[in-house]
Amino acid sequence: MNKKLQIFKYVSADIVTAVIAWSLFFIYRKYSESQGIYISKDIILHDMNLYLGLAFLVPFWIFLYILNGSYRRIYRKSRIKELSQTFFITFFGVIPIFFFFILDDKVISYKTYYHYFFVLFALHFSITFLVRFLITSNTAYKIHNRIIGFNTIIIGSDENAFSVYRELDSMQKSAGNKFIGYVNGTNNGKCMLSEYLPNLGTYDSLKKVVDEYHVEEVIIAIEKTEKEKIEKIITQLEESSIIIKAIPSIQDFLLGTIKTNSIFGPPLVEISPDLFYFSQYILLLH
Repeated sequence: MNKKLQIFKYVSADIVTAVIAWSLFFIYRKYSESQGIYISKDIILHDMNLYLGLAFLVPFWIFLYILNGSYRRIYRKSRIKELSQTFFITFFGVIPIFFFFILDDKVISYKTYYHYFFVLFALHFSITFLVRFLITSNTAYKIHNRIIGFNTIIIGSDENAFSVYRELDSMQKSAGNKFIGYVNGTNNGKCMLSEYLPNLGTYDSLKKVVDEYHVEEVIIAIEKTEKEKIEKIITQLEESSIIIKAIPSIQDFLLGTIKTNSIFGPPLVEISPDLFYFSQYILLLH
């Protein structure tokens, strides 16, 4: 996968939609203020306020999107979350634009101001979300049909790991996991997963495996008898910017460090390494 290309698609789309939304709003406002008097397109195109607005607003919107993390996890966007994020970013972004670019010294009723606010919001939100929705939907289609996938390793080798692997690998709609191997407690190749995936190393070499194979997602599926090794596993992964998931049987051990993660296959929970040591401390008190 070309992450930079995907980011470029979203950034380019956001730039284009910001230009279109502001231009349409600018034209709409010009005609509204003309009170029926014909305005030629040359008058609009030669109005420097159009271009001053674009020079400020395009970087402004991109800055807000970056600040909100819109370009992180670029291949894992949820269309529902995209809708809510775009809505709130647009709402709070239009507020300063309203005060800097819409309010002026002309005698216009407050009702007109509210009307302009709504028009700018509606234009920017609808155009931006529509284009983002199309890009995200196309990406989701490629993921579900295994055209693109995320390098994934399973931590574990016995029944739990084998069960998770078979369920995820046999799904009609892929969750995006491209399994490249597994890591377990020993280098012993005689285990349930060894017939399907290569053994990439042990828990001690986990960080090296993640770096060497450009791993993007790790699924922890160790047996209950190995729970004491969870600290070693999390320690190896805490500095890596990868997604860590675990089977629900580890949920009690991790207490509050997980959040629900809905995928098409077996229920997995996403782990936050930052909160692990707090829950570990609580466990030690028991």
